[in-house]
Amino acid sequence: MLRVALAEAVKVLDLTKVNCPEPFMRTVKELATMKEGVLKVMFVEPQCLYMIIHAARMLNCKILENKNENGVFVLTIQKKE
Repeated sequence: MLRVALAEAVKVLDLTKVNCPEPFMRTVKELATMKEGVLKVMFVEPQCLYMIIHAARMLNCKILENKNENGVFVLTIQKKE
């Protein structure tokens, strides 16, 4: 079960209607500009999954959730200062 502090807002990026590499590029841009927080990303392009995970780790982020819901990939990523 995913637990996030109530004071910590979760930003959601619904990228299910765009093709690769756009989910990757938009997720990395968002993570790079965030100071801290939680980002939930939804996308359908399987080739973006490991690209996003790798980039998140390089930006010192933690993957809180990684699941596939009927073909929609859902990643919840936490970034701390």
